[in-house]
Amino acid sequence: MFILEFESLLRRPGIPPLTFIDLKTTGPDPEAHEIVEIGLIRVDPKTLEVQAEFEALVAPQRLEVADPDALGACGFAPSAWAKARSLREVLAAVFAWIDGAVVAGHHVAFDWAFLEQAFRRLGLARLRADHPRIDTVSLVWPLLAAGKVDSLGLHVVAEHLRIDRPRPYRALADARCALEIARRLRTQIDVGARIDKLVADEKKIVNTLVDRMIAGQKEYGPWHVDDGRNNPREALLEVVDALNYVGAELVRQDKAQSVEARP
Repeated sequence: MFILEFESLLRRPGIPPLTFIDLKTTGPDPEAHEIVEIGLIRVDPKTLEVQAEFEALVAPQRLEVADPDALGACGFAPSAWAKARSLREVLAAVFAWIDGAVVAGHHVAFDWAFLEQAFRRLGLARLRADHPRIDTVSLVWPLLAAGKVDSLGLHVVAEHLRIDRPRPYRALADARCALEIARRLRTQIDVGARIDKLVADEKKIVNTLVDRMIAGQKEYGPWHVDDGRNNPREALLEVVDALNYVGAELVRQDKAQSVEARP
């Protein structure tokens, strides 16, 4: 699903439930490998605020065909999975979370393929999938195209966006990470949509102000709204207006220098 589809979906009235999902498996092949952990997060589809969470360890039945790297990544150990539940029991609980919902996640097609295969193999009720699935990889693609990340992997993206991952490669933790990616990039989409409504010179003014904010952040540290000062609101608004004039003048000077530099 592309970025604009994600935005239009979240703004539709009466939109369906939205559930972020992450699975850990014994390998990459839904036909041969098994689910060993499931993490789900039900969120408000408009605000992306968490409504409920679910996680469960699943007892594997065919460890002899498991990929050791996959088991190592999720930290599988017989002692850690001693109280794991059967796949049938876990899927019965999962059904209510995802049936008819919009399902989201990072590389969500991987998770969905394992779920469909598991429901089919156990002869359970077929999942309703009336809605497109949201893959946060689609939201990240512009970062890759711009050279800001060198991979679409969850770890790389989380590091770039400075998302804390206290329990990486665990299902619920990675579902939370995918949700946070959606939140961060949705904010960027909102800002970009507002900037797109500006005319050419206005965009240049905004870019000038943003460039200065970034330069100040690098020199003095992050900007904070609560620095102990208490200034009259009207005076501050006038300062912002003045900055717009300054930005416009800097853009005008840049244009003039460009014209003068032409042969």
